[in-house]
Amino acid sequence: MGANQSTESTTWTPGEFFNPSGNEENQPFALVILNQEITNLKLFETLYKNSKVVICADGGANRLYDAYTTDEDRISHAPACITGDLDSLRPDVHSYYSNLGVEIQKVTDQNTTDFGKCLSWISEQAQNSPPILTLPDDDASSSSPENSSEVKIFGMQPEITVLALGGFGGRVDHSFHSINTLYTTAHTHTVYLISSENITFLLPAGNNTIYTPHSIFGPTCGIIPVGHGTTMTTSGLKWDLHGQESRFGGLVSTSNHLKDDVVRVHLAHAPAVFTLEIRS
Repeated sequence: MGANQSTESTTWTPGEFFNPSGNEENQPFALVILNQEITNLKLFETLYKNSKVVICADGGANRLYDAYTTDEDRISHAPACITGDLDSLRPDVHSYYSNLGVEIQKVTDQNTTDFGKCLSWISEQAQNSPPILTLPDDDASSSSPENSSEVKIFGMQPEITVLALGGFGGRVDHSFHSINTLYTTAHTHTVYLISSENITFLLPAGNNTIYTPHSIFGPTCGIIPVGHGTTMTTSGLKWDLHGQESRFGGLVSTSNHLKDDVVRVHLAHAPAVFTLEIRS
């Protein structure tokens, strides 16, 4: 979902994630809940409904638990797994989800973040045979096994789409790490960072076509070359670039505006981060 790469161009359709009528015809994606408050419950419910599996990164389980006030809602929105070093997971939340049968996996490796541990868990599920997870049914009224169903999520896909909710906000170093993850996982996952205001992803070097329906996105957007400068050419923006070099310490296209429902970006030398405002 969202990225279809060919030798000529990469096509991005991020609006599919926000389809209120469901996601059955699109490529499955995993939803990772990071340790930031869930402030837009309507957005979260759409993403949860459209995802094939939900994983909480350590304290992200606290955020999911606190987003609801009734057992019915908490059971129907239970994650498949909570993973990380679990130093942020509250005891009451640990006990609650454990009693629901949610997998709780403690990984003490300090060389990876909780987000990275979630990505490792997703990759393991994709590689296992058969690739089946057991998740609670949406209409479950209790935590008993008969109220769960087996869901085949990824098969043996070489690349997995991951949406990370809460990648921005809070500590600045965490936000930079989330951006770094877009780069470090580019060959194994297609990762989108989502907040209540924005969706952010990494455009590879070359030609990119991004579908940006104004009913979902806008008005602002940005193209940010992190790490390496690159020459950019765009169309579909209010302030298009025409073969100009973009780099930190020089020109950076932030606070640009969408003009068309399709934006085209050519990056000559290096990838760049693309961010879209989500309409409220």
